Amino acid sequence: MNEKDQAYLALQYAEEGEKAAVYDRRLKRPLCLPDKRETWNVRGKPAVLVCPVAMTAAEKCKAKDRSLAEGYAVRYMMSEAEAITRFQLFQNHGSLGTEFVKVINIHTYYTDLTLVRIQGDVVTPVLCQKIMTGGQQLTFNLTEYYMNKLRRVNGDIRGDHASIHMLRDMAEEAKLRVAGNRLPEDAFIFRSPKDHIKYRLRVFREDYEKMAGEIMETIFRYDAKLVKKSAAYGYPAPGTVLLAGGMSECDVCAEAARRNYGNIRVVAYKGKSAALLGAAGWLAEKEGAYGMDRSAGQYVQYGTAL
Repeated sequence: MNEKDQAYLALQYAEEGEKAAVYDRRLKRPLCLPDKRETWNVRGKPAVLVCPVAMTAAEKCKAKDRSLAEGYAVRYMMSEAEAITRFQLFQNHGSLGTEFVKVINIHTYYTDLTLVRIQGDVVTPVLCQKIMTGGQQLTFNLTEYYMNKLRRVNGDIRGDHASIHMLRDMAEEAKLRVAGNRLPEDAFIFRSPKDHIKYRLRVFREDYEKMAGEIMETIFRYDAKLVKKSAAYGYPAPGTVLLAGGMSECDVCAEAARRNYGNIRVVAYKGKSAALLGAAGWLAEKEGAYGMDRSAGQYVQYGTAL
């Protein structure tokens, strides 16, 4: 990434570590940076800090202090729900044709359900609910699935923490492989630290999809409560649902959302970085780097960040 392309930065302290994205002026779009922070060249660059929508004022201050101590020139803070919405606005040239959208942001250990209002260039989260289920729950369920298979072949590892930890790591990798392809099954070799015997463990796609679907059903049950709450406040139904986070890559999750929301449009992002990309694009626009022809009515400068 050239020096000129690193002028506008979005930063996120995520569960899996520090992440960042920049706006590439040449390509006219935001791009994620590689995982190695030492290659980012961020000191003194204008930055927007992306935070969970339910983050408290004290947590925001702590995150901003950390970013400043690490050399980031943080000028704005933005909620993940707003940043995800702005990414969709960025891709649609500033308009979604609806005043309200719902953002389902599935993290590792929790999920944020947020109703977001779009009024011109102002994007405002108006209602949010945090539920304690996320992508890691699928890993736990998949690990239990494999443990049940081991018990049936006299390979019981219950109570052996080393074996369970190793199996959980391998279940996480299997989860990502199955999500990324349409093969009817996935298999790997597990050598238990308990008995040093090699076992071939596999998961059938229909079982995987059932486990993923159960997590989505849990999310939808909590969202039904948020729907009632939003109706009590007089908010109309959202015109679009934005599905973001790690599980949004899984086709079965997106399909479950489309079935659940019926005629409401569902947009599922293939990747975990929609919030980062949306914030980087917003900052570039706000700072004047977007470079689109205003006279043609294409330029949109979004409103203030949270």
